[in-house]
Amino acid sequence: DQELSYRGGRFYAALDAFLVDDLFVEHANTTPSAGHAIVNAGAGYEHSFGAWTIAPFVTLANLTDDKYDGTVRLNARGGRYFEPAPQFNVFGGIEVSLRL
Repeated sequence: DQELSYRGGRFYAALDAFLVDDLFVEHANTTPSAGHAIVNAGAGYEHSFGAWTIAPFVTLANLTDDKYDGTVRLNARGGRYFEPAPQFNVFGGIEVSLRL
């Protein structure tokens, strides 16, 4: 997992990448889960006024739109080893905090 990040004043941004190699999902080592590379990008902003801070953010996940196994259940009954991960998606939010 590697991350390149920037923080300047109230603004921040990050680019995150990780590589996962093939792995076998059962003891016989005959069923592999394919390796994959995932890249995510995110940015946000923090603004404080008085004791309040508001921080909106957005993340672009799986920029390569790769199809990969998000969860692997080792030695699962009935060959149900794989759970797919989401393909390209966008999520965001707003954090609001109060210092007492």
